[in-house]
This record gives sequence, C-alpha cells and structure tokens, in this order.
Amino acid sequence: MEDVLNQILGELHKVNNQLDGLEKGQKELKGEIQGLKNEVQELKQSQKELKTEILKNRESIDNLATEMRSHFRHLETNIEQHYKAFGVVSEKIRNIEYSVDFLGEKTGRHDMEINNIQKKLQSVSGD
Repeated sequence: MEDVLNQILGELHKVNNQLDGLEKGQKELKGEIQGLKNEVQELKQSQKELKTEILKNRESIDNLATEMRSHFRHLETNIEQHYKAFGVVSEKIRNIEYSVDFLGEKTGRHDMEINNIQKKLQSVSGD
C-alpha cells in the first residue's frame, strides 16, 4: 500500500511540476500579450497623429492652391492688359512709320523741286 501511495505521490508531484510550468508559460504569454497591446496602442496613437498632420497638410495645400489660382488670375489679367497695351503701341509705331515714310517722300520731292528752282535761278542769273 505504501508503494501505491508513493507512486501516487510521485504522479502528483509530476502533475504539480507540469502545472507550475503551465503557470509560468501563462505569465510569460500574458507579458507578451501586454507588450503587444502597448505596441498596438502606440500604433493607434501614431496613426491619429499622422491623420492630424495629413489633415493640416491637406488644408495647407488647399489654401496654397486657392492662392495660386488667385495669383494666376491676376497674372492673366495683367498679361491681357499688357498685350492690349502692346497692340496699341504697335499700331502707333506703324502709324509713325507710315508718317515718317510719307514725310520722307515729300522731303525728297521738295529737295528735288528746290534743286530744280536753284538750277533755274542759276541758269537765269548766269545768262
């Protein structure tokens, strides 16, 4: 009988050691799970911060796009005004060129007439 009790005690001791090992494994597993939970929480916080930064950047980009559209409209208006001004100046320059050409022709004719008159006067006074 004593052998049977010793055998049962030995088996209980083995079971007790196995249970101790299981408890130790569960504690380690709990520690690892807690570490994972902390990492997941940190990831969630980082994700929230990223979303906040993305929203700020999106707002900045939208504001910049609005400013650029306004600036480009202003530039287009100025370019149109300058284009019109260049058109007016170009037309005036063409008119001045025509006037200069016209006056140059008249001056040439007048110079010829004056030259002819001088020759006639010389020929009349030389005779």
